[in-house]
Amino acid sequence: MKKFSIILISLLLSASVLTSCTKPTIDGVIDTSNDQSVVDTDNGVSNGTENLGGGDNGENNNSGENNGNENNGNENNGGNENNGGDGEVTPPPALDEPEEASVYSGTPDTSWYNKNDVKSEYILTTADEVMGINQLRKDSEGAITFEGISIKLGADVVFNKGTMEDILSSDDNKTWVMVSSAYPFLGSFDGQGHTISGAYLKLGSSGVQGLFGSLGKNAEIKNLNVINTVVSGPTAEDKNTLGTLASKISGDDANVTISNVTVHSTVKEAGYKTTWVGGIVGIISDAGTLTMKNCNFYGSVTTSGRSAGGILGAALNTKATVNILNCENHGAITANCDAGGLIGTSAVKILNVESSENFGTVKAPTCQGDLFGYQSNAIDVRNGLRSEDTDLRVMSFNLQSNFDGFSEAGTNRMKAVKQEIYFYSPDIVAVQEDYSAVLEKFSLDGYSRIAPGTLSSGTSNCSIFYKTSSVTKKTGGSKYVTSDGTKNTVALTAQDVRTGNYKLTAAELAEFKITSSTTNKDMRNLTTSASGTTKILGPKMITWGVFGVGNKDVIVVNVHLQHRSQNAAYSTPAVQKLRLMERLKQLYYVNEQVKTLKKTYTNAEVVILGDFNDLVGSQTYLELKEQYGYSSAHETAAERYGVSATWNNAFKVANQGNSYPSVADRSSNSMLDFCFISSGLKALKFRVGAGAAAISYQNLRYTSDHLPIITDIHFGTTVPAAKAPSVYSGTPDTSWYKEGTKSYTLTTADQFVGINQLRQDSNGSITFDGVTIKLGVDIIINEGTLESIKLKGDGNKKLTMVDSAYEFKGIFDGQGHSISGVYISSSYSYKAIFGGVGGSAQIKNFILENSYFVASAKSYFGTIIGRINNTSANVSLTDITLAESVLVEQGATPANNVGGFVGALQKGKLTISNCHFNGTVNFPDSEHIAGFVGQSAGGTTIVFNNCHGSGEVIAKDYVTGLSVYTDSTTKKNNGSCLTGTIKCVSGSNKNASYIK
Repeated sequence: MKKFSIILISLLLSASVLTSCTKPTIDGVIDTSNDQSVVDTDNGVSNGTENLGGGDNGENNNSGENNGNENNGNENNGGNENNGGDGEVTPPPALDEPEEASVYSGTPDTSWYNKNDVKSEYILTTADEVMGINQLRKDSEGAITFEGISIKLGADVVFNKGTMEDILSSDDNKTWVMVSSAYPFLGSFDGQGHTISGAYLKLGSSGVQGLFGSLGKNAEIKNLNVINTVVSGPTAEDKNTLGTLASKISGDDANVTISNVTVHSTVKEAGYKTTWVGGIVGIISDAGTLTMKNCNFYGSVTTSGRSAGGILGAALNTKATVNILNCENHGAITANCDAGGLIGTSAVKILNVESSENFGTVKAPTCQGDLFGYQSNAIDVRNGLRSEDTDLRVMSFNLQSNFDGFSEAGTNRMKAVKQEIYFYSPDIVAVQEDYSAVLEKFSLDGYSRIAPGTLSSGTSNCSIFYKTSSVTKKTGGSKYVTSDGTKNTVALTAQDVRTGNYKLTAAELAEFKITSSTTNKDMRNLTTSASGTTKILGPKMITWGVFGVGNKDVIVVNVHLQHRSQNAAYSTPAVQKLRLMERLKQLYYVNEQVKTLKKTYTNAEVVILGDFNDLVGSQTYLELKEQYGYSSAHETAAERYGVSATWNNAFKVANQGNSYPSVADRSSNSMLDFCFISSGLKALKFRVGAGAAAISYQNLRYTSDHLPIITDIHFGTTVPAAKAPSVYSGTPDTSWYKEGTKSYTLTTADQFVGINQLRQDSNGSITFDGVTIKLGVDIIINEGTLESIKLKGDGNKKLTMVDSAYEFKGIFDGQGHSISGVYISSSYSYKAIFGGVGGSAQIKNFILENSYFVASAKSYFGTIIGRINNTSANVSLTDITLAESVLVEQGATPANNVGGFVGALQKGKLTISNCHFNGTVNFPDSEHIAGFVGQSAGGTTIVFNNCHGSGEVIAKDYVTGLSVYTDSTTKKNNGSCLTGTIKCVSGSNKNASYIK
């Protein structure tokens, strides 16, 4: 089974929109963004076609010209085969018109419905009656919605005879009755296995349409075959939503289900750029829920606009939920951008895709994927976690830090950059375009820096930051790799371009005015008649360091290679050839520098990071693979998250204010940033990061024009075998504990429950102070979903509950594993998985999911910690995610002071870093309820670092995202907020951060 669940965190509404793509609307505002994604490519996401782009500040990226869409193929890491070719790939079911079917007369029949005697069920047996559904809705101006009514199809029906080709070529088709999308169908339509054939939807000037128009509330379409159907339109500019069954899912209260449906249709525009085009459904743009189960699409979806999908065109609301279950696309999907076998564009809160595949073709100049064209604002709940097999985490980030200098916006953007880095907490960070003036005021806590030599004003650096607690620097340095003989001799020279492997033709030499007397110094000042006085080759450099990681040495090289411009004036074939030559010469120097370092550090492995300014499959890319023997983490990682693009240029908001980027500044996106590794290393996880920074930074969608890349690396050549999760037997295992031992790795759920059993049995004398406990496997306390655990109630297996006075003082490291199926129901205070916690306890690095917590009558309740109550306590929670499948709920009696993570900080200090709350805390009759900490009392210190989430917090009064009822003497909030729902039932005391 291919399954993944993506949690979308609405922090940065991010996604590049291409020049020829219209602007999508997300949550009621025009969105010019393009990703944020995070898609697990183990589940079949294709790299797609790369769109050549520039990427460096001042390098003329504004034309929007596509300079040769290089197609690297539909790479598929998850087994979802894309068979290629044009047109339909898999033959659909029989397309013959059903025999003895009712044929449409051209006049809808509404006589079966009497508004004065409305029935709960209707069975329709003629095509005229079926068309009457829409006629009734249209004539009543939406007053007739069929809410709560079941309509069943009692016979096959035909609206136009012939095949789709016949219908497309005919001027004599009977057209479908169109209903405004403002009049949604709210009933149940059960096809009972019957077929609708030959429907013709010509949209005219109203470009939002499907067989049922829009669907809302609890609408249901099921057990239906739709064949030989054509959806064509619109005939007016900016009319833009098409789907065979429905144009859109309407209403924040929508809970629409489409199941057991097979559609064979042609969905296409009629001469205008149409967006949000789906084989079955066009778009969900409100904060509702859409579930599509056992749905199959055959035929084709075509638009010269954006967002085309076989199942769903677009999902564009960051509070919506979309479930795609056991669905298949067999059709041909074509768009100008954002084309996917299942979904064209997705920006929703929760996207669940299970057992769904694409067997059709997907084509787009950019942003295409086997399953998804583009993902926006997605952070997988496991994305920031570091597995136990990760030996080194590296990150590369082009900051373009001189764009806004140190205006207020620029300062805030640098804060956001730091938050993004802290979220992933890499051991090594390679940054590019880190201009000197900015770096004087930019530092990373816990990191040191290998800094290049001082550059001229306005010239970018290429620095390496390294975490002093996890790696040891042994040596480092930097070098200009520009075509300027006054500073170096390692880059492209005048002799290179006149002779040897880098030889230009006579015409090309003439274009650059290169003669036999041209010197190396002259190379730096090359111009063309088209570029005027603008220099063709920009200054670039590399930086390197050798680091000790455990008992291994690793050479890390940070590169910023010669740019490739998108502006037509600077992108003649000769200009691109010249820039490619310099990139290759720069890589030659990188390899020579690595060879020099390896003379001293003989067994060192190598990691090459940076902004390569070239694409997957390009000559630059292949040089490192084929000439120098490195592998690309982008291709070889065991798990991949994110889009197949890192450069966007959509972050350049005018003055970093509220204006959206111009069309030119949204002109392209490309994969330009990479991580290459030597043969002794294995990439476990590669991700394109974005949306991790929890900032309120105007309307900025991205922190830079490049998205960061993050790679988890293992010292070895194979991926360690996955371990099966351990399920709790119901009996705690304490046999693993030996007094005096300072480190344990637990490999069963029974051992995990034994932690609390030991504390309770010893009456608190076993505190694990100075002891590190690691989790070596995913553990399951109770099997099943949140819903099944909630339904089972007290019949679930329970953790050992510990007296809150018996403090846990050790280090618990989940090592990236999950803890699932926890059930705690209590009418006592201070209950949680670890109960009372004190000393210098550290609890970190795991995901809690499929868990149900019920608090009743007593105050102070949490999921991880019940209480901290010691003035000397200095407790930390780090890298913990409460997934969307975690529910903390009020029992029969109100219970105040409840937090998603911690019940009460009554004494001491608590630091919460990089923790993410995506679940629900639901206490509608209680007060002082928070997503993170229920109470922090006077005299305490509470610190939040880069914590955020999209969860929901509900209370009667005094409700907040982070910590409520806060009287702490010291409280700090570094880049933390909750962007989900905060609902105050009857009071008004809510706040995004603290209430005192």
